[in-house]
Amino acid sequence: MVTDDGRSAARPDDAARGPALELRWPSVVRDDPDPEALVVDVVNVGDARWVPVASFHTVGGLTPRGGVARGIDFAFVGGSPGAVPLDPGDSTRVPVHVATSQWSDLEPGEHEARATMPALGIRTADPLPVRVTAAMIARHVPGAVTALGAAAERSAVETQISADRARLAAGADLEALGATLARAESHEDAMARIVDLVGVDRDGAQQVLSSFVHWLLPYEMAETRRRLARSEGRRDALGDGPAVTVA
Repeated sequence: MVTDDGRSAARPDDAARGPALELRWPSVVRDDPDPEALVVDVVNVGDARWVPVASFHTVGGLTPRGGVARGIDFAFVGGSPGAVPLDPGDSTRVPVHVATSQWSDLEPGEHEARATMPALGIRTADPLPVRVTAAMIARHVPGAVTALGAAAERSAVETQISADRARLAAGADLEALGATLARAESHEDAMARIVDLVGVDRDGAQQVLSSFVHWLLPYEMAETRRRLARSEGRRDALGDGPAVTVA
């Protein structure tokens, strides 16, 4: 297991060489985050050639947005990508493996992804916001869901719709939002201020408060509107069919 700081004591000689490398989320992942298809770039940020003695096997963890990041389960398996020499500034892209044990504890909704390279004791500096659906969980936890009902997916879509509507409302008066939050004296005070200013319920206020700032900026609003339209279309197509699940 990798500890919460992303380090493993399995290969201390390799971990000592790790700081010359960084794990970064590439733009292809940041622009369209898919928790089932995560990749990271391994970048040599040092001033000398990095010569490998370990694999680039990379594992990922998924945490509910705003939750506490936990340790990441992993196992070394055959077929792990071998490391390659990297000159200063060079990079290579590798897949991120998310264990079934990670998926089994999740519920549909907004999450954060983190990646770590156990053999070198390095990890991504920032979490990647991702959306986990009931269908994704079903694909990775055999037997947990035998039939994904329309109502289950509809619930996940409704959550996304609520979040996007709240962010659009907050982004419409970002200057006022920033000013009122700057005077908040507690989490509850901040929540109440958002409810009063934006006109959303407490769930919507929490979505706004836990949003990354750039999600509320004007240049993000067009994409949020497009996503909202897609979600509303999907919700309407699903109807009100019942969900069929088993423990």
